Amino acid sequence: MPDVVAKVALIQPYKHSPATNVWNRSAPPAPLVLVHDGGGTTFCYHFLGYLGRPVYGIDNPHYDSGKAWEGGIPEMAREYLKPSKV
Repeated sequence: MPDVVAKVALIQPYKHSPATNVWNRSAPPAPLVLVHDGGGTTFCYHFLGYLGRPVYGIDNPHYDSGKAWEGGIPEMAREYLKPSKV
């Protein structure tokens, strides 16, 4: 199977200010990475309230084609971890 590229998009940027720095840290908090829902998109995560950290979403790269993952969830996990190893 040819390599697919997981689509990672910024959903919510981190806005540093005393009001949003809920952890009272000088460094920004670790980003939160969310994987798509059962429908294959991260649309639902765009309605989250501000979380005080950068939030990224990974869409299903097979969403447009509807192609199944031959290797199931283990294959999905391997593909979705690739962008985090950059």
